[in-house]
Amino acid sequence: RGVPSVILERTDCLASLWQKRTYDRLKLHLPKHFCELPLMPFPKNFPKYPSKQQFISYVESYAARFSINPVFNQTVEKAEFDVMSGLWNVKTQDGVYTSTWLVVATGENAEPVVPDITGLQRFNGPVIHTSAYKSGSEFANRKVL
Repeated sequence: RGVPSVILERTDCLASLWQKRTYDRLKLHLPKHFCELPLMPFPKNFPKYPSKQQFISYVESYAARFSINPVFNQTVEKAEFDVMSGLWNVKTQDGVYTSTWLVVATGENAEPVVPDITGLQRFNGPVIHTSAYKSGSEFANRKVL
């Protein structure tokens, strides 16, 4: 609180993994009180396990309430600590940001990991990563593994 900051976000939105890489019927896997952000509880009318859309709206409301305005579409290319100045220099495609502190929050699930499965190339059906799955509608009346 009260510390000037800049948030560099690689994507074009808040909660990008929730918005772009999760299935439509997703809900929090923990009760909401374990997932609340500081100084702002979930709305009382939200269920114990909020839906994907409810969670996204909560994060967006939180950002609005606390004036959190990330700089979107910024890919960090390099971060170096300058011993002489005691500052961090963070380079993106649009320029360099300089700061006393650096917090790295890259997201443990930011990139899909696809295992090498022997024989997969001989399978004739569709193969999708879970991050691309949105709903089961495209698989209705089909055999699915």
